Amino acid sequence: MKKLITIVALAAFCMPIQAADWKFKVQHIRTPLLRDQEGTLVIGAADVQYQSKGEKQPLRWGFGDIQQFKLEPSYLEILTYQDQKWRFGKDKIFRFKILEGSVDTELSHFLRQRIAGVFVTAILPRDFENPVYKVPVRHRLAGRDSQGMLEVYNDKVMYRSDSKQESRIWTYQQIESFAFPSLREFEVVTDEKKFGGPTRTFRFQLKEVLPESIYDYLWIRIYGSAYYPAERRPSDLSPVDNAPAASHSITGD
Repeated sequence: MKKLITIVALAAFCMPIQAADWKFKVQHIRTPLLRDQEGTLVIGAADVQYQSKGEKQPLRWGFGDIQQFKLEPSYLEILTYQDQKWRFGKDKIFRFKILEGSVDTELSHFLRQRIAGVFVTAILPRDFENPVYKVPVRHRLAGRDSQGMLEVYNDKVMYRSDSKQESRIWTYQQIESFAFPSLREFEVVTDEKKFGGPTRTFRFQLKEVLPESIYDYLWIRIYGSAYYPAERRPSDLSPVDNAPAASHSITGD
């Protein structure tokens, strides 16, 4: 009997601790024809639920039912696999403005591990290792450009914006392609879905010229060495794979 109790206690001790729920007072942003609603949104260990005032049953999305989850400091967005017949079959999307509650890096990390679809986050870690490359940039947007720092790491690319909702962090698995249209331009195609199109392209104007080695560094991590262009292939790719961990700002021409 003592042995059984010991085994049960040990099993309970070894079980992963369930993350606490994140609870927010939100405003459900609806179409211009419908009035916005206030309610409560809860992110739990297994799903996301939204309970509006006056409704008996909450809306519920399991993490596997979410096509894309976008997280910003005061806004979150859930793109589902449900279609809207009155909108010619477009996927149903739920937008929420956060009125009360704190979005933090812990929540961002939790969702990245849980969301089966695309996870988009503007929540950047406060303390991070030094980037391999970094360069000041201007993010080109229609009528609302933002300024910030583009940072390249061994396992990710990060845009740290002065407009917090425009910040992004992409693992190399989330980057579909990249390009340098000119010495002072950089484009990256990500897995982030956008309204009216497949995925979103981020276009940056570089304030300093990047060294040519950054092209090699990104290519190896995004496409793999097997697809490296023969005309650009260096005699030894190992220096690229073992780029120094220390941060160095890129100098201009």
